[in-house]
Amino acid sequence: LILKGILKKKNLSPNIILFSSYFATSHFSSNPTTQHPLTVTTKTVKKRVYIYLSKPNDVLFNALRNALEKVNVQVVLFD
Repeated sequence: LILKGILKKKNLSPNIILFSSYFATSHFSSNPTTQHPLTVTTKTVKKRVYIYLSKPNDVLFNALRNALEKVNVQVVLFD
């Protein structure tokens, strides 16, 4: 939303904006009888891509999503 506001103030209207982040799911386990009683296990590390389209375009969004999900990237439409 901040990026969208900045672009609007500058009278810019890009057709598509992509930005990404990484996320992981982790869990903690403890075993007081071991040398390191607390263990963190990361189960999944994924990249997430947010897509902003200035005009709704299902064909473009679906094509990008299908291509990126093949390489284990989660795609989120950002409006």
